[in-house]
Amino acid sequence: MASKNDEQVEAENSKKKVTNFEKSFNASDLKDVSYEDQTFYFKAIQQLFTQLNIQQGKMSISSYRQAYIDKVEDIASLAVSGNVPAMDYLCFLYKRGIDDVLPRNLSRAHEWGLFAVANGSKLSIERLRLFFEPVYDYVIKNGDVDLIEEKNDIVDDEMGEFIAYSYANIFIDEMGLTLLEESKKEIDEENSFQEFNKMANIAKDKALPKMLDLISK
Repeated sequence: MASKNDEQVEAENSKKKVTNFEKSFNASDLKDVSYEDQTFYFKAIQQLFTQLNIQQGKMSISSYRQAYIDKVEDIASLAVSGNVPAMDYLCFLYKRGIDDVLPRNLSRAHEWGLFAVANGSKLSIERLRLFFEPVYDYVIKNGDVDLIEEKNDIVDDEMGEFIAYSYANIFIDEMGLTLLEESKKEIDEENSFQEFNKMANIAKDKALPKMLDLISK
């Protein structure tokens, strides 16, 4: 029997990853899953929506919109179970918005993205880069970087992810956010980013010193 070549093995592994992404990605440690694998699982979810988009021409506008909302709700259910790519995708989806289907909602994008980061996402750190930049600046200005690296057994190129992960967990607590309550919100609720930003600034003032204390002592 002929042995499988590298391309066949890779194709089979890829198919297995796509088939099992609902069960196989619930990472709690930033070091557990590579950036490439996180991207792969994100694209596996994206493919579900691509398949729906292909069928759009055969559906009425109302049917397509309802099918899209139903699929978003399915992904939200996955996210509540702790599935990180689902959280990543909801962050992406709400930050972008879909014309006539799902309004752009920066509040929801930040909330889902923060949950993703708190659970180990590297992708949502990039997507919320402007949110995390002041946090990095705060740590560099007020903390002992060498001590933080030594205490937490990290190296220079892991510092940004480590800070984001640590801060996201504390910030979520300060905001009183929970996955269950997030999932109960209306999929197409009105954007309230101004209110979110106001609450976030209050939470930030409490979360920053708590985070620095946690990672430094």
